[in-house]
Amino acid sequence: MYPIEYAPSDRSSCKVCHMKLPKGTLRIGKLVHLPACPRPVPAWFHYTCFWGPLYQKDPGEESRRWSNFKGIGKLSIDDQNLLHQKITGRPLDQNQIEEAEETLEEMKNELEEKRKVAEAVAKMNRNHKRNVAEEAIAAFAECDPKELTIASIEQFLEEMTVPDIKATLKENDIDISRRTKKADLVAVIRSQSMGKISNLAYRSLNKKLISSQLKGVMRGSNLSCSGTKKELILRLLQAAGCSCDGQGTSSHPDANLSRKELGPDIDLVYEEWPLLQPFCLIRNSGDVQNLVENKLIPKHVKWDSNFPVLTSELGQVLSVCGQDLLVLEVGDSGTGSRVDSSAAEMIAKHCPGLQKLSLESCSFNDQEAIRVGYGCPRLRYLKISGHDKVTGNIKDRFLVKIKEERSFLKKLKVLDIVDQDYDLTKLEKMSKSRRGLVVRSGESEDDPWYKKRVFPKISVMKGGRMSFEK
Repeated sequence: MYPIEYAPSDRSSCKVCHMKLPKGTLRIGKLVHLPACPRPVPAWFHYTCFWGPLYQKDPGEESRRWSNFKGIGKLSIDDQNLLHQKITGRPLDQNQIEEAEETLEEMKNELEEKRKVAEAVAKMNRNHKRNVAEEAIAAFAECDPKELTIASIEQFLEEMTVPDIKATLKENDIDISRRTKKADLVAVIRSQSMGKISNLAYRSLNKKLISSQLKGVMRGSNLSCSGTKKELILRLLQAAGCSCDGQGTSSHPDANLSRKELGPDIDLVYEEWPLLQPFCLIRNSGDVQNLVENKLIPKHVKWDSNFPVLTSELGQVLSVCGQDLLVLEVGDSGTGSRVDSSAAEMIAKHCPGLQKLSLESCSFNDQEAIRVGYGCPRLRYLKISGHDKVTGNIKDRFLVKIKEERSFLKKLKVLDIVDQDYDLTKLEKMSKSRRGLVVRSGESEDDPWYKKRVFPKISVMKGGRMSFEK
């Protein structure tokens, strides 16, 4: 049996001339048996190659007959006539042509009927979704802003873990008095006023509601529906009695410069380990003074691994060239050279256009890493690693922030958080939500033999799939 058809795509190639079979090209197949396939599969040929001198007929193969070709009825009349002429040596007679035309007409009517049915089903599904959405919006329009906010907080708390709840309480300066059970911590939050937990209320509404639902609530409360999702949430919180003139997002500071002030966002760092010019290597205090006094504007600044990083000297350098800086490399895990936690605010304040930041032996915690992320929104490559003998302070909140807020570090390509203390489950969820982000994690090889290792070596995760570096 020889299947014959028009190529549905351009992925197949001819087994004689090895050229691609363009979409719509008439092709003929020959069923062959492959070791990996239980059933015979077709090997495709151009129409001319199939009949050409290069095609060798296998010994014992049946002679080609009109009945041996499958799919003839789906071909055009001209191609059927051409094939009949090739096989039998004579064209189709009038009766055969009329039968072929009737068959094609029936197939055309059948396809048209299927198309109409598919369109009707799709239209019915669209109407159903529209009706469901309208009913949902109408239901939200009847909600009271305060009740809706409380319900969103309750749902959000159910999904949070005990460490997340403790971090939220600490962030809002709420005393937990050594409470450790989740029920006790949730009870503490419930006892607070709306203004005290405005940050939690903002995060709850941002995660649980979409813009159309927020607008439905706003219409039901006779509030303005214009603006971004952030503006809608802030307006809704104000209607709920929460005094949040920006306090609802106090832990989510904006960049120091607007997009217009920063200029066009052009990817100037093409690889993870670039060497941009002008380049400045800081080897000693003299190099710092030279850069500051001459007001040099390098694009790439690197601290030498043998030179200790003083926050005061880093501040002097960044105050001079931070606005134009694209790459900053500070710290070394081998020598222990590092920046302290006070450098986070300094980097976020002075380096809004940074595209690569490498901080080794870094003691930044989640909140400081988040502050750097908001201050440097154009980061492509971010490395915040601990030390091979001392685990860093990055835990789960930084990963949750990347997962939940799509606008946070949305340009990031590579995240290196080696030697940090985080939850592998949170890391996997974050990686699945940011499928294009490459995450390097694990523990470096210089750990002592007696330390219990989480990973056998450095791992690379992308799209939730992990592999290990050699």
